[in-house]
Amino acid sequence: MLLIALPLFIVLQPGCADSAGSVRVDAVETSDTVSETDPDTEQPVTACAPGHAAMLADSGFSTVQAAIDAAAPGDTVSVCAGTWTESLVVTQLPLTLAGEGAAEDVVVDAAGSGAALVVGAPDGGDLTLTSLTLTGGSDSAVRCDGGTGSTLMVVEDLRIMDSVSAGRGGGVQLWYCSVQASGLQISGNLADEGGGAWLRGGDLQGTDITLTENAAATGGGLAAVLDGDMRVEGLILRGNQAESGGGLALEGDAAGEVLVADLLVAGNQASHSGGGLFVVESSRRSVDLLLRDLELESNAAPHGGGLYASSSYGTVHMEGGSVRGNTADRGGGAYFASAGTLEGVVVEDNAAAELGGGIYFDAGLSGRIDLEGAALARNWAESGGGIYAAEVCLVDSDLSSGADDNLPDDVAYGTALSWSSALVASVCCDGESCTDAAP
Repeated sequence: MLLIALPLFIVLQPGCADSAGSVRVDAVETSDTVSETDPDTEQPVTACAPGHAAMLADSGFSTVQAAIDAAAPGDTVSVCAGTWTESLVVTQLPLTLAGEGAAEDVVVDAAGSGAALVVGAPDGGDLTLTSLTLTGGSDSAVRCDGGTGSTLMVVEDLRIMDSVSAGRGGGVQLWYCSVQASGLQISGNLADEGGGAWLRGGDLQGTDITLTENAAATGGGLAAVLDGDMRVEGLILRGNQAESGGGLALEGDAAGEVLVADLLVAGNQASHSGGGLFVVESSRRSVDLLLRDLELESNAAPHGGGLYASSSYGTVHMEGGSVRGNTADRGGGAYFASAGTLEGVVVEDNAAAELGGGIYFDAGLSGRIDLEGAALARNWAESGGGIYAAEVCLVDSDLSSGADDNLPDDVAYGTALSWSSALVASVCCDGESCTDAAP
């Protein structure tokens, strides 16, 4: 029996920031500024004057919120270097909040009093966030409600850290808000669902997006409710923990087509199911889920070390990518509690203490597992080193041999079937035998 010990999390409410750079005063608009010239454009640039939390054009403000309140649609609020103890609210878009310096030098700390940033623009619009750290939230660090409009958060060099939520999204809670990011770090957050981030509707995509060392009951790194057509792309989920979905949990709730692509899910743990990725449906609406070019590496859980998938009313299709070095009791690489397909996926070096070192398919369910152009190597289990399934079909797949063989067999089911081969052109196994046949 694989045992996974999850550490005890003690949640401490964030304290007040240092007096240096922190402010708790009424907004006062002043006009003293420090002007410089941009060497490239030779245009005047307004820098932060001493004692100011934020600048708006030529005006300085003693709180960031005061500058936001004074801004017109399309304006840029420059947030000065320092730690500003505030809970910001944005209700009018478009708007840019830009830190003056690196993200670690420009900190908005909610200090345990609600969220560090709340976005609620009824008509939608774009919010651009650059070079900022948002932390200390007691009701998420960032909350965004897209309302009836389409809200897009454009992010560059943003850190969301050390915040909690009794419900959803310790770091980020997004209701029908989309995020386009280039440099987003979400770490050290805690919630019931989506320790790092929680998303319903909308898209989350970009480059250099990392969710690390977050924790939750469901979706340690990220929990996403699949509502209509959605895209989740370009994420790194590492070192997160949960009961289900250590790295990522996907819950299908409304009909649609969902693409999850270009993810690295590594070193995550779940105490029950889906060490790396957990997929489940909460309704009878058909959700077609495409997992493209995912790397599931070195994750662990009792059921489905890399992946646990249950999608009875839709389809789960994996295309490309790899499932490597994951461990479980059943389904070291992947545990399917419903039918699924794997196309061009590499499944290797996974281990299960009981059944299905590479892949386990719940024998109590109808349907089958289909593999096309897949490669399985060096997977190990007590039975079904490569695959444990009552119904499985393989086309143009490589099951390896010799030192790369799956042990003790390539395909197994109970005591009735234990079958091994190397290169497979077309074969189907029905729980009793494997025969050449088109799937």
